[in-house]
Amino acid sequence: MIRFTGLVEQSQVGKQLEDCDIFVIPLSTEEDFFAPLKMYEALGFALPIVATPVPSLRCTLFEGETALFAAGTDPHSLAATICRLGDDPALRQAMRRNNLNAAQAFRGEARAEKLLGIFRETFGRHAFGA
Repeated sequence: MIRFTGLVEQSQVGKQLEDCDIFVIPLSTEEDFFAPLKMYEALGFALPIVATPVPSLRCTLFEGETALFAAGTDPHSLAATICRLGDDPALRQAMRRNNLNAAQAFRGEARAEKLLGIFRETFGRHAFGA
């Protein structure tokens, strides 16, 4: 069953994600800068992901490990990829495990530490409160 929810109140996002089997990210933008917050939430709930092949997602998700990418951004490519994942319970289970592990690297604290490391490397190891 596919359910289109429209806008969901932030307080209800967790409940919505608990009830999901597959999380779909149907972006069609080619913009390089994009903060995929919903993707992080899906990873945190260990959901298998189907996504369109936009740069901002390709640099974060890994084909066959944390997500399946549609061949294009058109609805037919996206639908075929959703069906492929829906028909493969072993792949969905492997993605759940992989995404739960991947979510740890995207926690706010982990991302902040990574950024601080980059800043310290760039500006000196005593920069930014080291």
